[in-house]
Amino acid sequence: MDVSSVTERSLESDQRKMEALFDHPLYNMPGPPVPEEDRLLKVKPRVHSSDKSSQMWVSASEEDNEDVRWNSSSDSHPPWLRFHLGISRWQLFAHRDQNMAALTQQIATQRVERDEETNYNLYYFSDFERHNAEIAAFHLDRVLGFRRVPPVVGRLVDVVEEIKDVTTDRKLARTFFTSPVGSVCFYGQCSYYCSTEHAVCGRPRLMEASLGVMLPDLSLAPRRTWRSPWRRSYSRSKRAKWETDPDYCSSVKKTPPYNKGTRLLDFMDMVILDFLMST
Repeated sequence: MDVSSVTERSLESDQRKMEALFDHPLYNMPGPPVPEEDRLLKVKPRVHSSDKSSQMWVSASEEDNEDVRWNSSSDSHPPWLRFHLGISRWQLFAHRDQNMAALTQQIATQRVERDEETNYNLYYFSDFERHNAEIAAFHLDRVLGFRRVPPVVGRLVDVVEEIKDVTTDRKLARTFFTSPVGSVCFYGQCSYYCSTEHAVCGRPRLMEASLGVMLPDLSLAPRRTWRSPWRRSYSRSKRAKWETDPDYCSSVKKTPPYNKGTRLLDFMDMVILDFLMST
């Protein structure tokens, strides 16, 4: 029996199961409309009449940024911009987002099949291969109905044509080298594992990777971030406070921004998602 035909039928079966799941009434319950003030980006009239266009895209929370020149017709927007304009404080995209197929197709070139699991002998901070988890996170996030993970696809990347030859980051470019077996490798710059001993390599130039859609630039859409109260210590000997303090959760519930609204519950949802996708 042809292995490729069996794999194709399996993928088609999985696709039908996903479609059936998303057609279930629980996934299609109408939600309240999203107020304009809850959107990350929105359309505002242009102030100066001398400008060519009558509208501009600006941050919903910051009006002093430079104009981003797009017209108001969504049909003319590329998929990545339609994705940005759909982001709200509640979700990154709608359940029935008609833009999703075009968006994922735009960042994918070749489907990658993965069934490899993390080595259970490693410390949680020693496994530097995590791109499968990012792909799984996007699909699991949709199944759980959170819609808080940017679209991610698996694809093959030519590390020479698509990274080395086009990067404007000189520090990154200096980390490229050819391995003893002729593969092109690089390791970049970071706090952990950025060395020749932990380089990522093509075979000899193609490398399996995950590509995700970036969120709007902070200069266009300012937003705040908070460090996780349950972050790891990243130490083989030192334990985090939440691992030793039995009343730690009570103190977190009294600390902004977790002391009101649904933020703490939303955070718990994402912790469960992280656990399920093994990241």
